[in-house]
Amino acid sequence: RDGAGELAMLVLRNLAEDCTDSNFNAKLPARRRNELLRALRPHVPTILGLAYASMGAEFGRLQQLATQPPPPVGSEASSAAAAGAALLLNCALGTVRRFVSWVKLEELLTPDHDFAAVCLACLPLTEVRQEAALTLAALSSRKLDRQALAGMLVGLPQALGLTPPPAHETDAVGFWRTVAQVAADLVSVNASMLAEDEALLASPTSGLAPALDLGLGLLSHPSRRLASDLHLLFFAAFRMRK
Repeated sequence: RDGAGELAMLVLRNLAEDCTDSNFNAKLPARRRNELLRALRPHVPTILGLAYASMGAEFGRLQQLATQPPPPVGSEASSAAAAGAALLLNCALGTVRRFVSWVKLEELLTPDHDFAAVCLACLPLTEVRQEAALTLAALSSRKLDRQALAGMLVGLPQALGLTPPPAHETDAVGFWRTVAQVAADLVSVNASMLAEDEALLASPTSGLAPALDLGLGLLSHPSRRLASDLHLLFFAAFRMRK
């Protein structure tokens, strides 16, 4: 494995966390914090490119390990490799999540590195799905363009269709509540676009319909807390009704 690459990804995650974390903001004067962010800003494309490359490599490694035969009894090599890949993929996701609030959305959703698509692909992977869902939540809290919105409205239900359902009320409830928040924000934050776009509003496969179907499906979760997380989705949908 590339030790230098691992170290770089860990450093970038910590740097992004320090630059956007509320504790960091409280310890430094606003002027000094802004200077650091300005110094970092010209390097964001390089950082995002490195994060995207790391995501692709570690995602592929996790998938490859998942398809290998079970290791011999007593062997820890395979589990250690999977843990290392998951650690770095979570670091890359965490780095991107902390950049969402202060970089242009166009830099995060480009043909060269579409982080929304990567996050959706990670949702079925138990080792990284929480960080992937949190990164999607950060992305969906911002207004999206039509193509990005349609892609997420279609991709989210598809990704969750490959995700193991909860076994009981507290089974990964944090993950499922984050997913509910993503679904609600996709509709409520982009309600004006959905309401004005007849094609998106009426499409049974790529518009409001799959989001409503997803919301109704999430209401069957054993935890009732998801109902409160989803109320903005249904409220926004009711207001769009003509």
